[in-house]
Amino acid sequence: DEATLPSLQSLLQECAQGGCKLPLTTTHCGYFGAPANAILYAALAPCDALLALNETLRSQLRLAGEAFDTQTFTPHITLARKANLAGQPIMMEIPAVSFSADALTLFHSTRIAGKLCYDPILNIPLGKETGGDL
Repeated sequence: DEATLPSLQSLLQECAQGGCKLPLTTTHCGYFGAPANAILYAALAPCDALLALNETLRSQLRLAGEAFDTQTFTPHITLARKANLAGQPIMMEIPAVSFSADALTLFHSTRIAGKLCYDPILNIPLGKETGGDL
């Protein structure tokens, strides 16, 4: 709801305030949904700073009465939607790639001509480096 956007932006800025850059590493590929119509993703190794940010965001969203996905958090990078993975292994090994996420971005997702599009609404830099808990 567009009317709640200013309060949501403030909440996100508070959660990210003093936040650190997130050291991330890919581990394997997996998928959500049915194999014939799956969301293919690259899983990310556990990262204490990312898990803490997720918990803080969920807690603050809950207190503010904002709706959010309550499913178990699975750190990942979406690689493909509507992937046909029938007959493929459930877990596919990929090379480990390490990088830092240096911002928290709020996206608005909409369908345009049947295609899911993500428009960035807010970008909040994460400043401090972590000790590297990969």
